[in-house]
Amino acid sequence: MLFFAISQNYPFTGKDTCTLFEQIKNKTLVFIEDIWDDVSPECIDLIRKLLDRNPKKRLEANEALKHDWFKKSFRNQRIS
Repeated sequence: MLFFAISQNYPFTGKDTCTLFEQIKNKTLVFIEDIWDDVSPECIDLIRKLLDRNPKKRLEANEALKHDWFKKSFRNQRIS
């Protein structure tokens, strides 16, 4: 959702479910559109970690909320 909120695009697409799942499993996540030039490295790092293919490495919601991007972006707000 964060990837889409920033870029208005999905990280992976496909003409059908099978093609979409193949892209999710095999395609490298890239941040090449101009929109990503203005996005902080912390935000891109968070997105990479949320979309990691390896479920053991992928951040869970409670871990994501502790990421540096949240700490910097919402410094003065309480995040539960």
